[in-house]
Amino acid sequence: MSYIIRSFLELPFVVQDGILEHLGHVDLVSMSVTCRDLHRPALKYLYREVTNYGCSHQELVESNLRRDPSLTQYIRSFTSYDPSFLKWLWIRASSSLKSLILPWNYIDIKADAYSDFMQSIYRPNSVERLGCSISSRPQPSLLTRLDAFDSLWCLSIKNGNPHYTLQAIFEQLCVPSLVILDVDNVPDWRIRWRDSFKERLPNLRLLVLKRYDNEDDVMWDNVQDEGMEGRRPPSDVMWQSFRTLHQQSIHFEINGWDNSPFLDLAPSYAASHQSDPVQLIHWHVISREYREYTKGNNAFPITVGVIPLKDLTIILRAINSVGFNLSGMQLSLHFPLDTTPSISNLFPLELTDLTIHLPSVGNLDPSVLPACLRSLPRLKSLHVFLRIMRYGYTPLCACTHATYSFRSLRNSRPVRLATGVKFTIDRFNDPVWDTVDFTGKPERLDAEGLELDTENADFKMEVMKWFDLGTSLELVEMTFNYTWQSHSH
Repeated sequence: MSYIIRSFLELPFVVQDGILEHLGHVDLVSMSVTCRDLHRPALKYLYREVTNYGCSHQELVESNLRRDPSLTQYIRSFTSYDPSFLKWLWIRASSSLKSLILPWNYIDIKADAYSDFMQSIYRPNSVERLGCSISSRPQPSLLTRLDAFDSLWCLSIKNGNPHYTLQAIFEQLCVPSLVILDVDNVPDWRIRWRDSFKERLPNLRLLVLKRYDNEDDVMWDNVQDEGMEGRRPPSDVMWQSFRTLHQQSIHFEINGWDNSPFLDLAPSYAASHQSDPVQLIHWHVISREYREYTKGNNAFPITVGVIPLKDLTIILRAINSVGFNLSGMQLSLHFPLDTTPSISNLFPLELTDLTIHLPSVGNLDPSVLPACLRSLPRLKSLHVFLRIMRYGYTPLCACTHATYSFRSLRNSRPVRLATGVKFTIDRFNDPVWDTVDFTGKPERLDAEGLELDTENADFKMEVMKWFDLGTSLELVEMTFNYTWQSHSH
């Protein structure tokens, strides 16, 4: 250990600093307590993010900072559990603090804690991200004073007040620098746009909302749509809010849902309202891309639910006509049984990861997947999900010329405990068979035993040939999920 430390100290300071920046918390603590020369450099990164340490460690964190106030200059992100301590910290760290989290509605504090703190803020300051919680208790409004953070571009609100509708939030906010507004638990998403909103939020580009569990029926239709997998589709009121945001060039995202009901239902909604679905689809896809861009990612995901082939074709054609700024796109969709190879012409060239879910029962035209691979020059990975019977391991659906079977595994104990079987093959390694449990954890199976089933050997050879079709393809995963009951057409 001493040799390693000596070697590390011989490195140029810039190199040392770069290594320390990427070390984990445990390694930084070890360095700070074992080497006097590294104690201060390690503290620089140990105290860079003082977040979510919980009330149980609050006293320790605050006592360390009060004992050595010079540590506050290293803090970039901070979670405050005590308004009075934050006032003390603010005086010392306001010039370097970039991110601030205020979960004060969960703590027994004064109702005017937010108001007192906001009055103590002075400009200029460097806070770019702010997370706050609005209590259900009466208190002076925090939202009307956030313009004190003159560099704030991302605001996250956890709403605990049933009176804070989206309209109420927009009525109170005045943050000229704000770009992203992320609101959790809004009981009513309706919004009536006012010209004053643009004046007080001139730079707002993205609104992220999470569905509230007790939203009124006026927000969501009572009809249960099977294609929406049990979720109620948005009502006309919510569609109007979506279109309002679009008209104001504000990107819109639903947090926590993989596939958006607005994307899945755009074709049918547009048809029933004699409008063009392309603009709605464009705005949803561009919103997804913009959100990932703000996170610093190079790729963005799009998920399409279970919808008719006609609607899927409209969505893919609209997506393909969008000009993307990010270099990669991840697409997950469900292929209806009547899908034809011509669908491959509708995929965007930016596609790098494709996930396909097959129907519970039936056979997809085996030329569909090869056609998709030929048309996607940047595709790196393909994931396909099929169904098999839990007992007997009988195939329920297929997408290749060769069939598959798991008869040789009927008495295998690992398979009995699994939720599915996965076949993985990449361009550089031998194919492997795994079981997968409900957590997604794989357990290696006996590949030789599986290949005793002649169908599986033919199936493996056919999938291996896919790498000749997709020149950039690196990985193929075929996951056979168990179902407990037979399905009928």
